[in-house]
Amino acid sequence: ARILHGGLYDNRFHCGDFMAMECPRGGAADYIVASGVFGFRLFDSEDEQYRYIDRFIRKSLEWSRKAAAMDFLSDKVDYHSGTTDFHANPQKILEIAYKHSRNVILDNSVMPFEFCLTIFKDDSFRKETTVFNAYLEGDKSYV
Repeated sequence: ARILHGGLYDNRFHCGDFMAMECPRGGAADYIVASGVFGFRLFDSEDEQYRYIDRFIRKSLEWSRKAAAMDFLSDKVDYHSGTTDFHANPQKILEIAYKHSRNVILDNSVMPFEFCLTIFKDDSFRKETTVFNAYLEGDKSYV
């Protein structure tokens, strides 16, 4: 990634065990993106798998300044691809997300058996409009 994208913009890449890393002061990035992280069953217990996802989301939001996005294999499938794969329940993932912010997007519009979750840190809104401030201010993260 550094070779391909290191000279573009102000990119920094971190390699290692994300859950063991210390967060840089002020956050590491505007956005944290986790792709393919949750497709494998890491624990025998489904409850422990969801607790890990919750901890990962919390840490991602600590590291990000704006938002965190991650993808999941869905349990709303025609078939399960094996005992080593983890198929997450979108409702449970959304329940976890709402513990961290009211400003979330669960997108299942591209692939029928996968979904993407985006959690925005800023969930402030104007009581008069009940619309998130970032959206009203033209934050392009929503487009």
